[in-house]
Amino acid sequence: KEHKVALVALGGYGRKELFPFSDIDLMILFKPEIRKSVGGIADAILYPLWDTGFEVGHGVRTIDESLKQATDDFIFQVALLDGRCIAGSKPLFEQLIADFRHKFVDGRRRQFISDLNELSNERRNRFGSHGYLLEPNVKESKGGFRDIQSMIWAAKVVFGIATFDDIIDAGFLLPSEGERFNDA
Repeated sequence: KEHKVALVALGGYGRKELFPFSDIDLMILFKPEIRKSVGGIADAILYPLWDTGFEVGHGVRTIDESLKQATDDFIFQVALLDGRCIAGSKPLFEQLIADFRHKFVDGRRRQFISDLNELSNERRNRFGSHGYLLEPNVKESKGGFRDIQSMIWAAKVVFGIATFDDIIDAGFLLPSEGERFNDA
C-alpha cells in the first residue's frame, strides 16, 4: 500500500494545538485503487483509538472525494488548511494540498475571506459578539480561540503565512504586541 494511503491530522491536531478533551480529527486519504482494502486500514487505525477512549472525528476519502467535500463544506476547507501528514504517503498528501490550493485558494482569496467572515458572523450570532460575556465560550465567542485561528487561516490564504510567529516576523504585529497576545 506504499504511496497509496496517508493518515492526515486535521483541526487542532493538525495545528498541533490539541487541548484537553478535544476530539482528534483524522482523515485517511487513499488512492482509488485500494478502495476495497481501505476499510481494513481504517479499522486498524480507528478502533484502537476508540477502544482507549479517544473521541475521534474521521473521514476516509480519496483526493477527489476530499475536494468534493471541501466544495460543499467551508469548515472542511479550513480544516484542510491545518492538515498535516502524520503517517503514510507524503506525496499523496502533498497532491491533495496542491489540488486544494489550486481549486480553493489560488485566485479565490477574496471569496475565501468573504466565506471566513460569514462564518465568523454566524459564530458571533450563535455564541455572542460581546467581549465581556459572563460565561463566554472560550473557543467560539468573540475573542476566542476560533478568532485567533481565523486570523491565521486568513494569513495563510492571503499571504502564505503559516503560524502566529510568522505574522509577527512579517511585521503585521510588533514583537511587543505579539508577546502581549501570546501572554493573553
